[in-house]
Amino acid sequence: YHWWATAYRCNWCAWCNGGLGIAALALIAEEPRIADVVAESYNRISKILDQIGPEGGWEEGGGYWAQTLNMTARFADPLNRLTDGKYNLFSHPRIAKNPVNFALYLSYPPDFRAVNFADAHSSRLGSPRLYNKIALETGNPEAAWIRDHWFSNDASDIFDLIWPRHTAKGTLPAAGSLLFTAEGWAAMRSGFTDPETVTVICKAGKNADPHHGYLDVGQVNVYWRGEAFLNDSGTAVYDEKYFDAEKYDTPHASSDGHNLIFVNGEKQITGKLKDKPMDESVAGKIIEFRPGETRDYTLLDASGAYRKEHLKSWRRHVILEKPLITLILDEVSCAKGSEIEARFHSEAAQIPRGGFSLLDGKQGDMALIPVIEGSWAFRPGRHAYLALQRQAGFQWLPYNGTVLSAAGERTTIAHVVLPVENEAETAKIVQSMKKSGDITLSFEYRGKKHAFR
Repeated sequence: YHWWATAYRCNWCAWCNGGLGIAALALIAEEPRIADVVAESYNRISKILDQIGPEGGWEEGGGYWAQTLNMTARFADPLNRLTDGKYNLFSHPRIAKNPVNFALYLSYPPDFRAVNFADAHSSRLGSPRLYNKIALETGNPEAAWIRDHWFSNDASDIFDLIWPRHTAKGTLPAAGSLLFTAEGWAAMRSGFTDPETVTVICKAGKNADPHHGYLDVGQVNVYWRGEAFLNDSGTAVYDEKYFDAEKYDTPHASSDGHNLIFVNGEKQITGKLKDKPMDESVAGKIIEFRPGETRDYTLLDASGAYRKEHLKSWRRHVILEKPLITLILDEVSCAKGSEIEARFHSEAAQIPRGGFSLLDGKQGDMALIPVIEGSWAFRPGRHAYLALQRQAGFQWLPYNGTVLSAAGERTTIAHVVLPVENEAETAKIVQSMKKSGDITLSFEYRGKKHAFR
C-alpha cells in the first residue's frame, strides 16, 4: 500500500520490489507461502519495464535508468535460475530489443560521460556488471561494446566474480543519431568515439516528474573534446526540501538554470507537485527529427511548458552540420516590446565580446555567435545556490544571456556554435554572417561557405 509499490515510472519501485523479491527468494525454501512476494515483485517489475520507451529511454534520466536496470538485473538473475528460465525478465521486449541505447546515445567521447538532464550527474552511466550481465543474457552487441570499452578489465565488485565475462561480439550502431520518441530527447552526432566531432543533445518531454524531473523543455547541450560548451546545471543537493515544492526554487530544477528562452522573465511550470494531481499536458514535444549523413535536424515546440502570460509560443530548431557546427534557431511569439532573453550555461568560461561570446574551455575554444536583426546585447548573470543542510557550501552558477526587445509579435533568434582557434578567427566568421527573411543564414568557416534556409 506504499506509494512506491505501483509507481512504475519511478526507479524506487524497482529498488523496493526487487529487494523484497531477492529476500523472498532467499527464504522461499523455509517458507513456501512467500512465493506470493516473488510473484508480486516479478509482476510489478515487469510493469516497470513496460515504461521504458521503444528506443530504450527512461523519463527520469540516465542516472535513474541505470538504477532501474541495475536492481532489475539483481532480482532477475536468481529468479531466472531458480525457475529454470520460466520467469525471465531479461526476455522482456524493452530489455531484449534496445537495452543500452539510452546510455550509449546520451554519452559523449572521449570519457563517455553522459548528458546530465534531470537528476543525472555528468558521469558514465551504469556499471561494468550491468552491461556485462545484459550482454550475457541477451547477446546485445552494444552492451558488449560498452562493457569492453568504457571500463577496465579489472574486477570492481562481487558480481564480477559471480557472473562470468560475456563472450558477445561488441559493435556500435551504424547510426550515430537517435530520437527517443516517448521521452522527447534527441541525440545528434557524427559518431560515438571521436572527440574532435561535436555531439548535440536536446530535449522536450513532460514537466511532470515530481521526483527527478526538471523544468527544462527546450534544453540543448553541445559537447566537443569531452567538454560541455553548452550544458545543464546538473543535480542539486538532495536536501530536506528537495522532493517538495521547494525543489523548483533551486536553479537546477527551475527553468532558471537551463538554456531556454525567457520572455519578461516568465518561467516554465510543473505539471506535478508532491501529493497533488498530475497534469501531463504541461509538456513540450519534438515535432520533427531528421538525421542525415551531413546534417541532423530537430524541431521542438516548448510552448506547452508555460502559462503563456508573456511567452505565447516558442519553437526551437536545432541543426548539427557535421562534424562541427551547431545552429540554434528560436521562433518566439510574444507582445511587441517584450524583453526576450536566450540564456546559455557552459562548463567553459563565457567571455562576451563584440558580436560573439568566446567559450574558453580547457581543451579548446568555441564561439557562440548571435545572428539577430536589430539591436541586442549580452547580459551575464549568475544563480545563487545554497542547499538546505548543515555546512552546505554556497555556490554561484554563472550564465550569459542574449537579450533583445521584440520588434513585433514574432521574433527569430539564431545562434551559431562552433570551434574556433581564437578571437580573430571568430571575428572573421561574424563579419561573413548574412541573415535575411524568415530565414536565410550563411557564413564562411575555415574556407567553406555554409548556408541554412
